[in-house]
Amino acid sequence: MDELSNYERGSASTIGMAPNYYNSHQSGKLGKSRQWLVNLLIIGIPILLCAILVIILMFVPDMKAPEPPNTQCLPSAESDSSKLTATLKKIQTEFYNRLYPEKIYSKPGVTPEEIRSVYRPWDPSPNTIKFKTDEAAKLLKELKDLKINTTLLKIRERKAVHVAKAILLNNFGWAPYGQNYYGGDWMFGPDFFCWQPICTVLLDFGAVIETFKPHNTSELKKLDQLFNQVNHTFERYIANLELGVLTGYVRPKEACVGGLHNFHYVAYRNIALENETGEGCFPGEAYAHVNVEWGGGGGGEGGGEKFFNPGAI
Repeated sequence: MDELSNYERGSASTIGMAPNYYNSHQSGKLGKSRQWLVNLLIIGIPILLCAILVIILMFVPDMKAPEPPNTQCLPSAESDSSKLTATLKKIQTEFYNRLYPEKIYSKPGVTPEEIRSVYRPWDPSPNTIKFKTDEAAKLLKELKDLKINTTLLKIRERKAVHVAKAILLNNFGWAPYGQNYYGGDWMFGPDFFCWQPICTVLLDFGAVIETFKPHNTSELKKLDQLFNQVNHTFERYIANLELGVLTGYVRPKEACVGGLHNFHYVAYRNIALENETGEGCFPGEAYAHVNVEWGGGGGGEGGGEKFFNPGAI
């Protein structure tokens, strides 16, 4: 009985150890499998996400984030309510479209069609100068009469008010009294710096000449009219000088000599050196390609010399 009991106890011990050995062996295999799966997920998931992202970027159209509206250039509430915005716009329109059409090419957003319809060479006749002086005074009064709380304006709007008042006070210019009809400086002639409008007549014309390049006879006639108007500008300016001499309204001799020198050799150097041919000037180039009959009296290619006569200078 004791041996049987020992055998049974031994068998029981032997039989009891077999499941424990099996379970530990299986647990080791399962642990290795799980570790391999974890490693696969760690490596595979980022690669899969990158592949999906590349596919999206390749096949989905560009999607730009909406830009926030730019409010920097919008007028302030005070500018609108006080009618400052409308008044500044009116001043700009009056300057380019009525009073100084020779500067139309510098108007922001101007089109070739607007240049062709508005542009005229500078007119120095006394009546025109008086009209500009009176209109500038009216616009200046209109601007000053606005009820504006400047503390509510944007900085650039305050600057615009200051600049507008300054140029209106000087009749749309930066030279005090230079274009004031009642001051009489328009009879003086060019000054030492040649800042008067007469010094930029051909410069302004050169800025728009390409816009008037003719393609037929009617357009060539229009260009001929412009050249005649340029000639009239210099002729009328000389008449203003003669009027000043007649009334005794002249500069000192030194100022006259200095102004005339800069007029000749700075503003109109080519014409002063090359006579009326103005070698190197723009007019002949603008319509050298045109080959049309000109009123039965010649014309054709290279006709610029026939229509441009700056001899009045």
